[in-house]
Amino acid sequence: MRMTEGLEAVLTPEQMRAFERAAFANGVDPLLLMEDAARAMYGVLEPLMKERGCRRVLVACGPGNNGGDGAAMARLLLRDGYEPLLLAADEPKTASARAMRAYYEALGGAVISWTERDCPEEREREIAGFRPDCVVDALFGTGFRGMPEGRYHRIIERINGLSSPVVFAVDIPSGMNGEDGSAAFDTDGGEPVCVRATHTACLGCWKPGLFLTRAAGCVGEPQLVPIALPEEAPRTELRMITPAAMRWIRPRPVDAHKGTAGRILMYMGSAGMAGAAAMAARAALRAGAGLVTVACPREIIPVLQALVPNAMCVPAETLSERVPPHDVLAAGCGLGQGTDALQTLKMLLARETGTAVLDADALNLLAENPMDLPDKTVITPHPGEAARLMRASAQAVLEDPLGTARELAERYRAVALLKGHVSLASDGRQVLFQRRGGPALAKGGSGDALTGILAALCADRGIVTPGEARERLLYKAALASLWLGLAGERAQRAWGDRSALTGEVVDLLPEVLAGGPV
Repeated sequence: MRMTEGLEAVLTPEQMRAFERAAFANGVDPLLLMEDAARAMYGVLEPLMKERGCRRVLVACGPGNNGGDGAAMARLLLRDGYEPLLLAADEPKTASARAMRAYYEALGGAVISWTERDCPEEREREIAGFRPDCVVDALFGTGFRGMPEGRYHRIIERINGLSSPVVFAVDIPSGMNGEDGSAAFDTDGGEPVCVRATHTACLGCWKPGLFLTRAAGCVGEPQLVPIALPEEAPRTELRMITPAAMRWIRPRPVDAHKGTAGRILMYMGSAGMAGAAAMAARAALRAGAGLVTVACPREIIPVLQALVPNAMCVPAETLSERVPPHDVLAAGCGLGQGTDALQTLKMLLARETGTAVLDADALNLLAENPMDLPDKTVITPHPGEAARLMRASAQAVLEDPLGTARELAERYRAVALLKGHVSLASDGRQVLFQRRGGPALAKGGSGDALTGILAALCADRGIVTPGEARERLLYKAALASLWLGLAGERAQRAWGDRSALTGEVVDLLPEVLAGGPV
């Protein structure tokens, strides 16, 4: 398969506008493109409305093309027997938006205009009296920045105060910036001044702001909605990995054996933290590793042998004399940060000729002690670990995850996988977004499982990835995160968002690989 089948472009708002301008320059009529976009979004919206029994739809429209998309959707709703009410926060300012608004009104569509001269309380009473069971948010586009002011602020508050089961955002929730996800926060309650969507239909290509935002609860369920642009999307260094990428993992040849399936050395575990090493080893084996050897303190070997009988164990104290043969070194889970751990980790990294995967305490040791890393290294920090590696605050990391992922990769000359609600894998230039997962993964052990999966993928010769060695590591880092995320979603469906255990998530890895609903 082609790699592009598992990757989707992520374009900044300016890149998307340039993409559209190129289409217009080649003869595409902007009005036809708006109609195509509206019909594509309507195809997503109507099944949601039918599923939830929605009839009355408030369509909030701003003055730009986003509002034009909303007016076109209002017309389609009117055509199909729904009860749309177009809330016009301003007069349309583009020719296409004016045409769509006029077409809707010509068919008898109802409109409420909310201008600066209107009484806000009266308009709010009209909206409340309409009692919408669905809202279409078409106020602002992806280029919006700053704080919504005046009536726009009140309209957003009113939308958020409704109990509509469907709040459908056109391209991005209004109030959120499409490039960096920034949104203003109310000084009173600390809430984002942003439409709280249940669903967001992202037009044409993903926008990075949807996944970088600190107001993630406002995005709801994002869905990419293709539109008929006649050109290829521009080359971008930002992409989204999708479940189709699971097909990068090819079936094993019939003559495969444990030696060809990948050998992993795990330097992990300490007194009281044997479970972290066991979880990583178990995940590596479930993800296909042929041989896993755990190097750990002698006293916890009986625990590990009981928890993961398929893994071999050697006393960490013997590593200075003999390092077991391996293709990948994985280190850090439950390791501790003592002097012995530091010296042994330095020795292993100095000798490593294969791939190194570093997590948890290995990252904490790296943050405080300069080390030469192997040419092929992946670091997998969460925001707290990233902050220590960057000598920055966790707040700074959370405010700029994209820049953090790139800078981590450049500073440590490694592939960086910054874990989070949306994880970012970077080689310093390219960034792959990974958005699958969920609250079921919010448990100790998820990072250990990810380390094991990633180590197994790095050791596996049957992964179809292009490019040079470091770029292949980039794809495998994102793929490991995707695999864990999809298994987490299955675990959440089975046990809910609180009760799934990491071991149960790991045991669902084969189901994800086998395919089926995602």
